[in-house]
Amino acid sequence: MSRAAVLSAISALCCCAWPAVADDFQLACHPFSLPSEARPIDGKCGSGGSAAHGPNTPENRAKEAQNRRKNALCRQEAPVTPVTLTMADFMALQTQAQHQGIQFGAEGSGGDRKEHLPPDRTRLDSQHFRTVHGRPVGEGTWVQIVGFMNEPHPGGKEDVNCESTDNSDKDVHINLVGSAAPWLPAKTDPSKDEKEAIRNAALCKGIVAETIPHFRPDLFEASPLRSVAKQEFPVLISGQLFFDASHFPCEGDVPHHGGHPARGSIWEIHPITSIQVCKNKTLHQCPAEDANVWTPLHEVPAHFLAASTAAFAREMESEPDED
Repeated sequence: MSRAAVLSAISALCCCAWPAVADDFQLACHPFSLPSEARPIDGKCGSGGSAAHGPNTPENRAKEAQNRRKNALCRQEAPVTPVTLTMADFMALQTQAQHQGIQFGAEGSGGDRKEHLPPDRTRLDSQHFRTVHGRPVGEGTWVQIVGFMNEPHPGGKEDVNCESTDNSDKDVHINLVGSAAPWLPAKTDPSKDEKEAIRNAALCKGIVAETIPHFRPDLFEASPLRSVAKQEFPVLISGQLFFDASHFPCEGDVPHHGGHPARGSIWEIHPITSIQVCKNKTLHQCPAEDANVWTPLHEVPAHFLAASTAAFAREMESEPDED
C-alpha cells in the first residue's frame, strides 16, 4: 500500500472512530455575585446554541447572533456601576425600537415557528437608545432594576440551550413587576380565567429577567428563586440589557396572541448576574443606590429559602413554555 493510501486510511479511521469535539461554553470572567462552577451543559452547548451548527442562512445567522447575546455573561458595555432603570425606561426602549423599525416577533410553533430577528444587532447598541432621562443604553449595557419577582420557572426547550428538555439546562424565566402580582392559578380553580386575566394585566406592565444555565449558581435555580419571590420583598436584579426579538410585547393588558409571555417590553435583563433582596417591603423603601437596604441572595435569612422544593416542582409542571 502506498504512503498516501495509508494516510488516507488513517484519516478515515480517525474521522469515524472519534466523536466530534464538544461544543464547550467558554467563560473568560467571573460575572456572578456568588460562587459558581461549570455545569454539564457547559461541556455540550456553546454560546451559539444549536444555531452555531445550522445552515448558513440569514435566518440562522440572526438566530446564532441572538443566542450569543443571550449568553453574554461577560459585560460588553460596562460602566463603572450598573445603570439603574425603571419600568418606564423599559417601556420607552420598546417604543424606540418600534419607531426605529427593529424587527421582532414570531408566529407559529414547533417546526412551523417563524421568527423575525434583526439581522444587524449593532442597531440595538447604546448609540441608538436612551432612557427616559436621556442616558444612552443599549444591548450589552450593564443595568439594574428594582421590582418584585413573580413566578420564577424554567423556560421552554430553546435553540440557545441546544434544545435540552432538562430543567437544569434551561433558562429560568422571572416575571418582574412594579408591585406584587398574583401568581398563576391552579388549573382546577373555578375562577381560573378571571384570575389569569388579572395576573396578565399586572405582568403586562412589567418585564422579564432570566438566569441562564451556563455556570449558573445554585441559588439562581427556579426553586430557591420561587421561595424568595413568595416572601414578596423587592429585589435588585442586575445583568445585561438584552432585546428578546423572539417575542411580542402585550397589547394593552393582554399578552400577544400565539402564546407569547406577558410583558410590557421585550427588552430584558438577560443574563442576570446579581440578585439582592431588600430588607424592607415597599419600592419606596428600597432605592437601588442605598447599599444599606440590600442583602445579597446568598446572605438572606434561611426562611427565605425554606419553602418546599417538592411543592414547587409540582407547581412548575403546569408552567407554560417559552420558545
